[in-house]
Amino acid sequence: MEWTKDGQQRRQTLYRERDSEPIRVLVTGAAGQIAYSLLFSIAKGDVFGKDQPVILLLLDITPMLPVLEGVVMELQDCALPLLREIVPTDKEEVAFKDLDAAILVGSMPRREGMERKDLLKANVAIFKSQGSALEKYAKKTVKVLVVGNPANTNCLIAAKSAPSIPKENFSCLTRLDHNRARSQVAMRCGITATNVKNVIIWGNHSSTQYPDVHHCLVNMSGSELACFEAIKDDAWLKGDFIATVQQRGAAVIKARKLSSAMSAAKAICDHMRDIWSGTPEGEFISMGVYSSGNSYGVPEDLIYSFPVQIKGKSWKIVEGLTINEFSRSKMEATAAELIEERDTAVSFLGDQAIDFSSASIIQSHSLNKGAANGGMAQFQEMMRQQLESSMNAELEKLLDSTEGSDREVSRKDFEGFRNLFQRFLQVKGPSIEWIKIQRPPEESHLNKTYNTNVPLVLMNSFNTDEDTKKILQKYTHHRTLDGGQNVVQLETAVGAAIKCFDNALGINVPRSRFLPVKTTSDLLLVMSNLYSLDAGSLTMSPRREFPTTPHVKLGSSFTKVQEYVNRFESIPDMLELDHLTVSGDVTLGKNVSLKFVSSSVLLRGLSVLFNHYFIFLEL
Repeated sequence: MEWTKDGQQRRQTLYRERDSEPIRVLVTGAAGQIAYSLLFSIAKGDVFGKDQPVILLLLDITPMLPVLEGVVMELQDCALPLLREIVPTDKEEVAFKDLDAAILVGSMPRREGMERKDLLKANVAIFKSQGSALEKYAKKTVKVLVVGNPANTNCLIAAKSAPSIPKENFSCLTRLDHNRARSQVAMRCGITATNVKNVIIWGNHSSTQYPDVHHCLVNMSGSELACFEAIKDDAWLKGDFIATVQQRGAAVIKARKLSSAMSAAKAICDHMRDIWSGTPEGEFISMGVYSSGNSYGVPEDLIYSFPVQIKGKSWKIVEGLTINEFSRSKMEATAAELIEERDTAVSFLGDQAIDFSSASIIQSHSLNKGAANGGMAQFQEMMRQQLESSMNAELEKLLDSTEGSDREVSRKDFEGFRNLFQRFLQVKGPSIEWIKIQRPPEESHLNKTYNTNVPLVLMNSFNTDEDTKKILQKYTHHRTLDGGQNVVQLETAVGAAIKCFDNALGINVPRSRFLPVKTTSDLLLVMSNLYSLDAGSLTMSPRREFPTTPHVKLGSSFTKVQEYVNRFESIPDMLELDHLTVSGDVTLGKNVSLKFVSSSVLLRGLSVLFNHYFIFLEL
């Protein structure tokens, strides 16, 4: 603690005044695992310099903001002198403003067994949007590192979406693979990784990458040896070593049930530190950069991992390295995969008539018609696969950042489903002209029973061909309002996607804040005057003299909602109800008051009609 000369305690703050201006650093996916391991290192000066103040801009999807707030509190509690400001947000216009560095971690996560093309399709829209945000809001000198997989192609999409920012300012992370290769060599030699330099990762950050040690140097007892000479096991270096590095990410997922986080964060720090500070003389590192103009025969217009040296925040591909036939074949194989990824991504971009932002606001109410090409069976299988992969991936992402009871979440509660829903509507779904998406009118009883996991979508037209009817029957639930409007419950995908549309209102609400409405018996309770909607939660009326919930069991004549509606002209007054069992053909009229203050009342009858008067039954 510091004191002034007169003995007064000097005020201490979280931030320390410096001569240097703070730089603005963005991390996306900031509530996730990788960011949690990364942010402390950035904030304490391990990345951009021990004398460089930083302003951290932390972007994540809206449902993750409460988690992100906890991350902010921890950063504040670290009392780091270089950390000038922390800005958590779900808005691109805030996150990308005047950036000096952008670390794009957030993406649709890959899970065990997930096809790479499915991952690519899910992420094209995200990185097109973020590239556009860089173009619109960031400094033209911003240095952009793409981490979210598939990193190479995501980086290419982002770069192409920011045409005024030099392509040289974009790179993707292959430093994790580079570090893995160094570590494998070091362990084989019985030395530390600091004694291994100049390994190379060529190509894609995928299982086709080529970890190359033909130019690697190993320091053994003060003597610098070529890697092949130090290890003296060509079969291992050309076989198991390569396979181990290529499959390391999958092995971590299999063992940990989560993707690499700590090692990925370390690699990000290494990558950005080298961009800011440069590489040591005589050493090179691996990073995915723009391939145009390279001397190794790698096709143009790819983000491809090369050996690079960095000086003055500018990278340069190391030239003149000898490439043998073994290496050439590996380099060509990974390039072929990147070409296929690039072309597939471009085709996905071609399907997108709407420019989505990460906030997922659809600016138009008119969506292009999408045909269910290839027949109904093929379309249904495609939807099934997309639903399954998206659900599992989003579930894993949320579970990564939660623990305890919070892990018991509904798969419908993920904002990530917005992307799935958009693809369903745009690429393969029916042609729909949207009027609006809204909650029911205030006077509607649905406001008491409204489940935000199953929003009601009001539409004024559908394509009427047979395939579309079948699609809607398979993936939606229909109702018709009294006014004749079509009401469709898109239970699977649209729960959180309601926010995608102009003037829409939607709140992700934990199920614990609602009574379960599984049967018409539950519905009767929730619709009654026992409960009212208070700040988004159902609360029991203070006029009820005892706090227990009545037991209600409606018979088979009330099973279907329409039957239930027909048998209640109005919902009874149930403030004093204790126990109700109804069987048989019973109909209740208007203004009925049920005041059963004993254990049970059984209503039986054929067309029993209580109408326009109060009933008081007491046993």
